[in-house]
Amino acid sequence: MWVDGQVELLVYYAQPSWPHFPFQYLSQTLELADRGSIGQMLVNPAP
Repeated sequence: MWVDGQVELLVYYAQPSWPHFPFQYLSQTLELADRGSIGQMLVNPAP
């Protein structure tokens, strides 16, 4: 599926993350990882 535009993805995480220990996601392809295809995200608990 290709979406040309902005998308919001809702996912349930049972464990929150913290600013000093965020979740990380990256490409398993080393060439892409070397180019900086890695990100961090914070998961905040729902009120």
